[in-house]
Amino acid sequence: MSKNSIQLLAEYNHCRWGLIALQSKTPAPEFLQGWSSSSADGTQTISCETTKGHTIPYGKDNDFFAGLYTAASLYQSDTGQNPTMELKVSELLRLSGLSLENRHYRDLKSSLLSLRYTNYQANDMIQLPVLGKTYEKESHFSIISDLEFHTLDDHFDPRKKIQMVTVQLSNTVFRSLAGPHNLSLNTQTIKQLGNPTVKGLYRLLEALRRDLRDPRRRETEVSILLLDFANAARILNNEPYLSKRVSTLFRTGGPMEALSDKKLKFLKSYSIKGRGDAAVLTLEFYDDDAVDTRGRDLLIAEGVTKNAAEEAIKAHSLEEIECAIWITDTARSVKSRPSYILTVLTTGSARERLEEYRRRGKKHSVRNIKTVNQREANPATPIAPAKAEQAKLENQETERELPAGFTLSARTVEQAYTILDRLRPVKRLSDKTVQLCRTLLDEGRVKPEEIGSLIMLPEQMLTTVVEEWSRR
Repeated sequence: MSKNSIQLLAEYNHCRWGLIALQSKTPAPEFLQGWSSSSADGTQTISCETTKGHTIPYGKDNDFFAGLYTAASLYQSDTGQNPTMELKVSELLRLSGLSLENRHYRDLKSSLLSLRYTNYQANDMIQLPVLGKTYEKESHFSIISDLEFHTLDDHFDPRKKIQMVTVQLSNTVFRSLAGPHNLSLNTQTIKQLGNPTVKGLYRLLEALRRDLRDPRRRETEVSILLLDFANAARILNNEPYLSKRVSTLFRTGGPMEALSDKKLKFLKSYSIKGRGDAAVLTLEFYDDDAVDTRGRDLLIAEGVTKNAAEEAIKAHSLEEIECAIWITDTARSVKSRPSYILTVLTTGSARERLEEYRRRGKKHSVRNIKTVNQREANPATPIAPAKAEQAKLENQETERELPAGFTLSARTVEQAYTILDRLRPVKRLSDKTVQLCRTLLDEGRVKPEEIGSLIMLPEQMLTTVVEEWSRR
């Protein structure tokens, strides 16, 4: 994994709903084995309980979870399946934004065991990426489903051992990688932050500023009940009053002040108005924080509007954007490059082909603005893809009739749902046919990859084929 291309991530649900306590110090004894809480309106509840004598995750465990989530995003690009990851401990520390110090090596095992042996129950909280709006009403999961520690011989020095960890995230956590629920973090900001509480608070605020209906959208000003904020921060203590309960975050020189540092260009200001459970926390953010402007400049150079480019870089890493441009360069027929690039990004095709992009024979050099403008001025000039890509595309006959940027590949039911929605206007699918396909997918009588075959059928045959599927 290239050190230069890694985009550090965080998981939206974990950050917004506080699966892991932010505090770096040991919580009060009564909380060490578990806790439970609900939103201010009582509609959402979440609880956790440890097993095998471990303690609940807190503090630095936030960093390790973020590192595992980033690793999973890199591993899954090959198959789209929840990967079993074999990682060097040193690599996991780097992905977690931690230095290679002995204290971090010592903490890693206990942290991962806490993530493995703490079980969660969430009601109406875990958001899934099915069309960006579906919620699981009741979820039961642990953050890690499988865990193993082992060592390997060092090839350069047989006297040394390389510490390794084999780990797999739970499917509930992993599924969020398929949609807009992975938060791209500013790697440089993470490196400038101090203790785990500050870094955890940074991830929390980045999640709180996202639109609940579409986590890819970020707000510059957010107001939240202080009680809901306290629950999300998961500061576990015995303070009877809400203001004292969260005082560790708002104290002079504390975590909130650290994130308000003007050099970070992240949190512009914060204020609390009201008293008791009615108190409201208002957060104001800088407009252009946590965004890699290189990705925006590349998209604008390709003809994407400024607003669309700024939305895209909130949800996609620089490498994904470069990959989308590369895919567009190798496409057979592109009517509109800006539309094609955005569709490749939003449908997940760029993320799915990242590994292919990384393994390409010739290092891809993204065009500068002058070159792009020259091509736009002479749109009739064809772009010849590499011979290997051309041969591959010639065999993909099923893609010739598709709208720009659309992909037929579907590995999961959720991806098949998205394809159905995109095919609805193209093939004039009736609501009855779409609903029947969804039912067949849910029952396992139709495989996700079969949905893509509908694009090649005449409209008059679609109903017949779907009815045949229903008789399986």
